[in-house]
Amino acid sequence: MESELFKCIEEMHGKTYKLFIENKLIPIVGNIYEPNLGMDIITSDKIAQEIDLIVDSAAITTFDERYDSALDANVNGPYQLMMFAKKCKNLKLLMHYSTAYANGEREGLILEKPFTMGESITKEKLTSISPYTNFPSLHVDNEIDLVSKLKNNITNNIVLEQIMKNLGVERTIDPLIFFYRKGDLPCLFGDPNVLVDFVPVDMVVNATMAAMAKTWKFAKSTTKCLSCGIIIYKSSLIYSNF
Repeated sequence: MESELFKCIEEMHGKTYKLFIENKLIPIVGNIYEPNLGMDIITSDKIAQEIDLIVDSAAITTFDERYDSALDANVNGPYQLMMFAKKCKNLKLLMHYSTAYANGEREGLILEKPFTMGESITKEKLTSISPYTNFPSLHVDNEIDLVSKLKNNITNNIVLEQIMKNLGVERTIDPLIFFYRKGDLPCLFGDPNVLVDFVPVDMVVNATMAAMAKTWKFAKSTTKCLSCGIIIYKSSLIYSNF
């Protein structure tokens, strides 16, 4: 509530600002890696009966995160959320933030072509240069199985930590970014005239609100309007009465 982001709302409400926020938001103890998002049965049942909106922005975006931790947050987390969402009888909208697509080293007009399971930009690049190159596909079930076997077979925590870190680097990021972040690579050479696209966070928020409003408009014509929901951020759960 002390964040600079909420200064405008604080100025609008003055002394009643904190009371206003406390009436709107209720933090809930939970864990997106677990069934029912880690909530106790009574709380999860109550929320499942009441909410009609879920906004999910919980993810690990650290470049050098342990691979098992990244899989838990970015793969198992959305799976557990989907399982919980199926219990929400009044749910009208589940909004999930994710990377839409990545450019890699492609050139020219880049279309938002979805990847199927096992595809990747690296595989696409290698096969375009050498069509007969055998590149291993990254399949979610296989990756989870790999992590599980490593944890069961390696008892030394220091060794396991390093292996998981290495897997994270190999699987998820460009090595140049990783070494730049660590400070091992002091600079990157590039063309100063190249255009770089950034999406300001306020545009993302505005698009989110627009999607909510559109869904509310549709829901209002068919059933009751959107009234309350659950917002998931960095593995924390916030119950909101709109």
